[in-house]
Amino acid sequence: MKTILIDPPFYQTMGLRNRYFPYGLLSIATSLRARGHWAIVFDGDANLRATHFDYSTMTSLYDAYLAALRARSLPFMDALLRMVDQHQPDVVGIHVMTTKLAAAVVLAEELKQRFPSLDIVFGGPHVSLKSAEMSTLTSAFDTLYIGEGEHLENCLAGSTPPICRQERLALAEIPFPEPSLLVHKKSYSAEDLGLLMTSRGCPFQCAYCATSIWKRRVRYHDVPAVVAHMEYLYHQYHVRYFAFKDDCFLLDPGRVEQFCRILAARRLRIAFECNARIENITPAMLRQLKRAGLRHVKVGVESGSPRVLALMNKQQDIAAIEAAARTLHASGIFWTAYFLIGIPGERREDAEETVALLRRIKPDFASLGVYEPFPGTELFNRGVEKGLLKENLERDDLFTIPPNRYYMAHKDSFSDTMDAEAYRSLVREVNRLFHHYNRHLGRNVKRARSRLKLYLRSPERLLLDARTFWSYVKGRS
Repeated sequence: MKTILIDPPFYQTMGLRNRYFPYGLLSIATSLRARGHWAIVFDGDANLRATHFDYSTMTSLYDAYLAALRARSLPFMDALLRMVDQHQPDVVGIHVMTTKLAAAVVLAEELKQRFPSLDIVFGGPHVSLKSAEMSTLTSAFDTLYIGEGEHLENCLAGSTPPICRQERLALAEIPFPEPSLLVHKKSYSAEDLGLLMTSRGCPFQCAYCATSIWKRRVRYHDVPAVVAHMEYLYHQYHVRYFAFKDDCFLLDPGRVEQFCRILAARRLRIAFECNARIENITPAMLRQLKRAGLRHVKVGVESGSPRVLALMNKQQDIAAIEAAARTLHASGIFWTAYFLIGIPGERREDAEETVALLRRIKPDFASLGVYEPFPGTELFNRGVEKGLLKENLERDDLFTIPPNRYYMAHKDSFSDTMDAEAYRSLVREVNRLFHHYNRHLGRNVKRARSRLKLYLRSPERLLLDARTFWSYVKGRS
């Protein structure tokens, strides 16, 4: 079976630089290759045209995305059509995330128009969560694939049903992604290729997150296999900095200890970053990880309001957040705190408590997200019940509404506690405060020091980071 797997363009329509590669698609392609099939991955967001580096201004660029959709002129479209014509694949699989939904639809329709007999499969999180919606948006697909795609050929063998379901797989069956299968592999830096997931799933039930797709169960790759793959990337692709994107990398202390011990025995001169939950952060664990090469920890703080944390079902309190912040500062490891504002039920005073917490815990970088409704989340279901959201999108929405406003029942606001203008004003105000906070020179010097090994190996990365920082500084007054 010949397969081309496609991640639709989104960031490239706005000129934004996109880090990393489409991990899930490359995992599928690698699995197919391991079983004797031909497969490659076409990344529509490969970094060939990046002109913007400040993601905090992305929503101001959405008009460019909508214009590209309406003109049906997506980046790389001609190159993709030529590739399909050249390779004549049996299957084209398109990865559908909610944010990239409109681009996926346009891409599929253009492929179907040019190659009517081509077997097009839609898969990915949006398809798994909103399969019934897809047929109301487009007819340019043959199969909806629900679940993990690494055994794609089993589902498509013989007569293909319109909906195919694949149960969760044991990670021991799934090889780590092989970068040579990326069509635009030369567009990725060594750091970009250091993306890794050593587990799938999350046992927690945060109301803004659609981890219900994993059934609240965590599955792990064996630690020796993880380190062996790191060593392969180290030697084959000169990766010196790894980014672990597991939802909760520190969840299992015994596994973390094993990872640090095996990694130390390999004597690789590398650094890495990971995601962590507040309750998993301890001084002993950070010391162990720092010796192994940990240089950056990303933590979901989300809110400074106990009331909003409860609405988010975050299962953490302010005292625990402040204690973890003290531990992180004492470790000397660069750390990012993630915050989220604008969820249904949040009031202005809640957002003010979030800003106050930011100033107390003083993370090295503060990332601010503004609520966007994603199907499959508890907040989405609450929004529908309250009349703030509509259950399904209509086709016209894809070409007239930016992705951050999908499913919005009322113009310009997801809030049930303030009117639209008050909501927009609050979002602008908090965005400015966070932007100003992150311009602090001392904290940016600390980040640069945490990446020193990377810069010594790849001086071009220093130049890119400097350009990104400058873009951020001049982005807003």
